[in-house]
Amino acid sequence: MEKARKRLLRKAAPLAAGGDIKDISARLAERALSLATEMFPGGHREGHDYVCLSRRQGGPGDSLKIVISGPERGHYKHFGESHGGDLVDLLAHTLHRNVLVGKDGQVRVT
Repeated sequence: MEKARKRLLRKAAPLAAGGDIKDISARLAERALSLATEMFPGGHREGHDYVCLSRRQGGPGDSLKIVISGPERGHYKHFGESHGGDLVDLLAHTLHRNVLVGKDGQVRVT
């Protein structure tokens, strides 16, 4: 699991280089399907969504939907933990990292 996290972080890092949080979120949204399949390879497509079981819990009712097309592309909802957000939030949650946004809008991942 740690190797997969490091690989995913390396792939996502160039998307976060430069720009503010809105730019980064938009760049990640453009790649929503490829990120979804990389992060959750056991999932499947249902209309505008990529649906899978969460790796954190993995039990019944612990589904995760990532919107991969349409006007809400780049957002997710985790039904087992009752939270959601954009793909920046999902990466931070999945990789156990903090995404900090400075007053100037620049992003730092810790």
